[in-house]
Amino acid sequence: MRAFQRGKALLGALALGFVCAAGAQAQTYNITSVGWTSNPGYVIGPVDYPGLGAHGEMESRIGPSVLKGTDSSGGAVSLKTWCIDLVDTLHADTFTATDIAHSGFDATKLNEVATFLENAQPLAVDNTSAAAVQLGIWEILYEDSGTWNAASGTFNSPRLPAVTGLANTWLADLADNDWKADPSLRLEVLVPGGINQAQVRLVAASQSIGAVPEPATWAMMVAGFGLAAAAMRRGKIRETEAAA
Repeated sequence: MRAFQRGKALLGALALGFVCAAGAQAQTYNITSVGWTSNPGYVIGPVDYPGLGAHGEMESRIGPSVLKGTDSSGGAVSLKTWCIDLVDTLHADTFTATDIAHSGFDATKLNEVATFLENAQPLAVDNTSAAAVQLGIWEILYEDSGTWNAASGTFNSPRLPAVTGLANTWLADLADNDWKADPSLRLEVLVPGGINQAQVRLVAASQSIGAVPEPATWAMMVAGFGLAAAAMRRGKIRETEAAA
């Protein structure tokens, strides 16, 4: 778990480096409140994954979130998002918007999430289907058995049969290539500034996320790496001292 938290610190530092390097061009969201929508809704139920809770199980709110605050220009925003982080709790924070390639997450899996979400999100019309979309996203990201099955495996939610059954139907459509990527949409990744839940949402492919830093600004990115490395070294020192 400590290793995971150090990894989250690294992502936060990378986000800081991205913001510093891209300056005013990077889109950030100052989120002051988080919640969940009744339309389409959500389901509260258990999810199983190593590292969750005392026995690898945690009661979770399964469905889309609503993030409210302001964007880089100070305009009010209300964002419908989906969770890509099983471990941390969602709370108010500053999130940096980036694309799949620069998010720090597994690009192959996020591309699969993008195609899944492009096809499944329009089908989320009630709490069961909304929860099935969220379970499908987590299954793509966290299952390492080689087979997607939201009811069993490394990640699962076995006591929600209606939700997992629908998620598995849609995951089979993705695995069989029946679901195709929509070129008019893309996945925006919202990377938090601290230890928090990373989120994703669909936006128009034409919507800018802020420029990738020019070569001359990469020194600012290095500062972000330096902060992450320092945090990781401090964590290792504390662990060594504790073990002594």
